[in-house]
Amino acid sequence: DWSSDVCSSDLWYCSGLPGGEGRVSARAVSIANVGAEPATVEVSRLDAGALTDERDRIEVPPHTVLNREVGAAPVIVQPFSPDVVVEHAVVSDDDIALGPCATGTSPTWFFPMGSTVKGATQTLALLNPSSSDAVVDISLVTRDGTREPSKLQGVDVPRLSQADLIDIGAFARRDPVVATIVRARTGQV
Repeated sequence: DWSSDVCSSDLWYCSGLPGGEGRVSARAVSIANVGAEPATVEVSRLDAGALTDERDRIEVPPHTVLNREVGAAPVIVQPFSPDVVVEHAVVSDDDIALGPCATGTSPTWFFPMGSTVKGATQTLALLNPSSSDAVVDISLVTRDGTREPSKLQGVDVPRLSQADLIDIGAFARRDPVVATIVRARTGQV
């Protein structure tokens, strides 16, 4: 059972789109099987602090990448092979953002590169796939130094859910380089 207090490194945790999809036209996970044998994975969704009954079992041929639309909810991908790698992508009318899903939780996360210059959007999604609540403090490091806005201190991330999307640009406006540090007071994300 993946919902233990210590989340498994055999799982991939992919954040969702809090507050709905907005101008997003698609959200998908890419599941790569880099091995020489077929791999089976199971994709589960989190909704309102619980794992949904909706689970997709997918067979991934060897040396293949499969893309699956997953909607706005956070997903957990459980591969039944060590040769699977998972990333997620968000597509809008004029942009695409993609990156790897996480293979575990941590009390500390470092995101070294972001930007809030005109036309850029930097957001932070905090997913807590464990069975314990988490509270985090968020710091921003810019060319002017470290900022710890009060609204980014003591952010609740309930168990088996995702916090509301955080607009980093609201706290570091028009900055070409913004690093983000997330430190948990309790729990892990």
